[in-house]
Formats: sequence, structure tokens, C-alpha cells
Amino acid sequence: TEHWSMTIVQLLTGLSLLLCLVGLSRAGEPLLKVPGLLPLCLLLVLMMGQLVPLPPGFVKIISPSSWEAYRPAYELSGGDYWVPISVHQKETLQELLRISAYALFYILTIQVLRRGARINRTLIFVAVLAAAIAFIAVLQQFSSNGLIYWFRPSPGGHPGGPWVNINQYAAFIGAMCPLVLALFLYYRPSASGEESWRQRVVAFFAAPRSNLHLFLGFAFVLLVFSVFVSLCRGGIIAILGSMILFALLYSYKRRHLGRATLWVALCLALLAVSWFGWQPIINEFDKAFDTSGTISDARFQLWSDILVLIRDVPLLGGGFGTFVDLYPSYKTLTTNLVFEHAHNDYLELAANGGLLGFLLAAWFCASVLVHGWRMVLARRDRLAVLVGIGAIVSICALLMHSVVDFNLQNGAVGLYLFFICGLLAAVVNHRYLHYEEKSLLPAMTGVRSSMLSAATALFLIVTGVYQLGVLSAGYRYAQVKHLYVSRYLAPKLLADVDEALRNSMRFDPLEGRYPFERGRIEIVRRQPLEAFAYSLRAARLQPMAGAYLQRLAMMLPASRQEEAEALMEKGYRRALDKDGLLGGWIEWLLITGRREQAG
Repeated sequence: TEHWSMTIVQLLTGLSLLLCLVGLSRAGEPLLKVPGLLPLCLLLVLMMGQLVPLPPGFVKIISPSSWEAYRPAYELSGGDYWVPISVHQKETLQELLRISAYALFYILTIQVLRRGARINRTLIFVAVLAAAIAFIAVLQQFSSNGLIYWFRPSPGGHPGGPWVNINQYAAFIGAMCPLVLALFLYYRPSASGEESWRQRVVAFFAAPRSNLHLFLGFAFVLLVFSVFVSLCRGGIIAILGSMILFALLYSYKRRHLGRATLWVALCLALLAVSWFGWQPIINEFDKAFDTSGTISDARFQLWSDILVLIRDVPLLGGGFGTFVDLYPSYKTLTTNLVFEHAHNDYLELAANGGLLGFLLAAWFCASVLVHGWRMVLARRDRLAVLVGIGAIVSICALLMHSVVDFNLQNGAVGLYLFFICGLLAAVVNHRYLHYEEKSLLPAMTGVRSSMLSAATALFLIVTGVYQLGVLSAGYRYAQVKHLYVSRYLAPKLLADVDEALRNSMRFDPLEGRYPFERGRIEIVRRQPLEAFAYSLRAARLQPMAGAYLQRLAMMLPASRQEEAEALMEKGYRRALDKDGLLGGWIEWLLITGRREQAG
């Protein structure tokens, strides 16, 4: 969830794929074709398009809402620049880099997991990792007093394991459950129907894979138990739905084979939950209903607001990563809570990317799932069939949970979705013969391989330069942000703040906070023209930031009072913290002699 951690993931992903491409080239092995690559690339192109400044007249036609967002700052500046579709370029660029890293990780997964032994090792590692996280999360639930790993305070929400929010933890574990269940069935020791029960028990414990089979069974029970203990309603519903889907797909493909083992695992998981007790879970679900038995959840009003938002940005959206900027203008919920996400990944996708972004993302998911299921139906290899079904159900579990939460906006859960997509494509196409190991995926052409290498190198350079610049800017600003800028601040300290902000603006040119704070310094220095220019620059970078618009309104002369009042109102409507800006608006009304309106 933090910028430094996502930067590490992005840099390591780009570097890993680049090294993988070099290694494959030296070994003379071809790059494997990637299912769903076209819609994924088109989605990234759309995100780039949202960042590109366009003529205002063109933006008015293709995205009237984006034009209205930029209009106040555009008119104040004299209309001398082009505007992008995204209402917050920095956040859209961050989303572009995040999704690009996921796309490269998806490609990397397919290229790396082309060998059966490597697939098996990876699957066991992931299962052990998930079980360890679940074990820690259960202990943490009852003993950490809301601290992550018993020492790190959560910045918000109820933590689960290493996740800040219990919902994202439940989404990750819900996605791991089908994979672990598939491995549990795969490593089940075979037994002969002609042997007695005693012989079968002896043969079971004597089998070389029985210990791994039992461990995976325990891990599956632990994972399911940890989700129920978390009391995440969306996670519980998603895990139950995914287990039903697993049973249906498994029964369809492998009729009369291993059904008893499957149902034993499911029953043991539910028995473990019964040991914890069903009453806390029932009480948690009861919270969703009022005294009359009607569903009462703030999500419904939130979603109703978002539908109005989507109607205003129907085709191209307001820019990926900009939901937190867009929503305040449509908010009808009577709460001071800041909604950074929509609590529904589908609605947030439609708001950020419009119909086009939604269709491209759906096309990618459908391509991966359809390809995976077709190969599962065609294959007879147990690993390909079982893990293929497990990966399909894992993806569906995440998609189900995304109806009521924003799990795919979380860095780790989003990464695992693309990892599972790559795992699905790799495992269902893996062919193991005594004399050959080869994937059924066709090879990429040389041109595509060269383009992928160039794109990866470019991603690595852009990410390294930009993200490290953002980190450097944040570090410099952190050294001085505790200093309250006023006319009483010592000149030396004021100069230090100014220098830090200048450097931060240079390293992170898309962040509006730095020019906004520099405008404050110029106000203290009694340089109104410079202060207005910096404040206007901040508003151009973040046109939905209400505080930026209100400052511009306060700096307008008395002859432009009507324009200032309109800016005040727009700033209040767009603000995340409306109560915080209300005071400034009232103060301005009093200064301008509008006492009745201020009252």
C-alpha cells in the first residue's frame, strides 16, 4: 500500500523479466505466446491516452466532465495550454506503472513456469507462504490489539496479517484456497479398490507423498478458518461461492474421481469454523440489516452516487486512480469519511476508465478464463487439470469478492491476480513426457520478442527515474513540512522550506502540493503575483482539489467577486474534507461583507 514498496515491486518485476528475456535468448529458447495480451496492451494504451494533453475543444467533445474539471484553472490562466482527460495526472501515471508492472509479471510468470518441476516448486512455495500468513493472521487477530505483526500501527481499518485492511487479507486468502485445495487433491496417494481398509490406511501413510498431502489438507482448513475468523462478510461469501464452483467444475471434469476427498476437506474446514463458533459470524452478518429486516448498508448509497458519476464520464472515464478526486462532487452520504475507493472494483473501473476501460479489462479476464477452461477440458494430465481448475476458481473468487470491496486496488492482491492468470496459462499448457518437457503455447515471433524487450527496458528506465524522483521529493518535503509557514517564521527557516519545495517540484513535477505550499511562502513574502502563479499551477495539476480553488478565489480582486464566489462553491463541492473548507469560505464571505450568507 505504500509508495516505496510498490516501487520495489515495479523495479524488481522489470529487472526480472529483462534478465529472463536475456537468459531465454542465450539458451535459444523461444518466448511463449501470452493469452489476452492484446486487450491488456490496449488497456495500457488507454491509460496513456488519458495522460496526454489534448486541445480543449477536443476534450469538450470526448470528455465534457474532464473539461469542466479543468475549466476554472484554464480560464484563470488565460487559456494558454492543453488539458488531459485524467483529472489527476500523477495518480493516473501511478496506476499506469502499477498495471504495467502487473502485465510484465503476468508475462514473466508464463515464461518462467515452462517446466514441470519449476511449476511444482512454485505451487508448494505459494501454499506454504499462504498457510504461514494465515497462521500469523489468526494469532494476530486475537493477540495483537490491532497492530500489524504486533508492532506496526495500522494507518486505518482493521488489519489482517500484513494487510492494512482485513478485506484485502480475506481476498488474498480466498484466492489461495482453491489452489491449495487443488494441490491437496493432486498429492492424494492412490489406493487400490481391491485392498482392505487396513491395507489402504497402511499404504496411505507409507506413500512418499502422504506427508505433503496431509500438510496441504491442514493448510486448506487453516486458510478457510482464518477467513471466517476475520469476520469479513464479503470474504466469507466469496470463499463459499468459490468452493461450490470448484466442486461443480471438478465434478464436471473428473466424474466419480476423488469426490470423497474433496468433500472431506470441505467438511473439515467447516468443522474448524464450528470450533470457533458460528455466533460471531451470524452477528456480523446481522449488522447488514436494520430492525425491520431490510438490508442497510452505506455501500448502496455510495454505489448510487457512483452510477451518477459514471453517467457523466461514460466513454473514457475521469482517469485511472482518480476516484478519490471525482467522488466528492457526487457524494450524498452524510459522513466526513473520505472514500478513496468505491468498495466495488467494477464501478470504480467504470468511473476511472469509462465503458472502454471496463470492456478492455473484461476482455482480458474472459480471454484468460476461456483459454484456461478449454485447455482443462482438453487435458488429461492430473496437474494440468486440478491446478487449472484451482486457478480458474481463484480468479473467480477474486472477481466475486470485488463486487463488495476494492481488493484489486491493493498492490499485493492485484499482483496475485496477474500471477494466478499467468499460472493458469502456464499449467494448463504444460506437457510432461519422459523424453521432453514442452509447453503447448506457441512461440512468439522475433518482432514481438524484440518489442517486449524494448518495452521492458523502457518501463524499467521510466519507473526508476520517476518513482525514485517521487521518493526523493517526498523525503525532502518531509524534512520541512512540520514547519508552519507564517510571517513569524525565521527567514533562515523560510528559505530552507522554499529550497526544499523547489527541489521537490523538480523531482516530482506532477504533484500539486509542492507549488501550493510555495504559493503560501510567496503570500508570506507579500508577492501576490508569484503566489497566484504557484497556486494556479497547483490547480492545473489537481483541478479537483478544493483547497487550491478556494485559495485562488481569495486572491482575486474585488472586481471579480462573482467569479471568486463561483470558485469558492466549486472548491467546497470538490473538497475531500468539506467541513475543513467551509470555515475558509465563511471567512471570505465575512471579509467581503456578506454577513448574512456567512451566517
